[in-house]
Amino acid sequence: MNHNNFRENLSRANQGERDVGRILCNNIPNLVILDYNRDNKYDILTNHPINGQVTFEIKEDIKCAQTGNVVVEYESWGRPSGIMTTVADYWVFRIHINNTIEHYAIRTCKLKQLIAENRYARTFQMTTTDSSNKVYFFRYEYLKMECFFLRG
Repeated sequence: MNHNNFRENLSRANQGERDVGRILCNNIPNLVILDYNRDNKYDILTNHPINGQVTFEIKEDIKCAQTGNVVVEYESWGRPSGIMTTVADYWVFRIHINNTIEHYAIRTCKLKQLIAENRYARTFQMTTTDSSNKVYFFRYEYLKMECFFLRG
């Protein structure tokens, strides 16, 4: 495993989570960030005065502008990961597109329903010297219609 790439990716992910936390607070009145989690269950724990504790899984896609696809991982190194292991209430996509970063959220149960209904474009196994992941590809234009947009 290339530890420099891992550290760079982890640093980017941590910064992305902080950015999304700020965006969530700007979009959802009275939302309070309680914790940034460090396991595979969820990324952000929040509290809302009406809904109580709400969790968010944050995933960044830096290649969407080139591929037109948004990736949802479900397996890494032969073990369930991503959508298969999260317990988050919401899944937030942080998508690099059109020289900017857009943020879309969807209830995790709805995303799992889209997968169960085969609404993704295709599956793919991505293997490099650093990783081996299985993913669902969703067309960007389709997925954004199923999500709600978070203003930055």
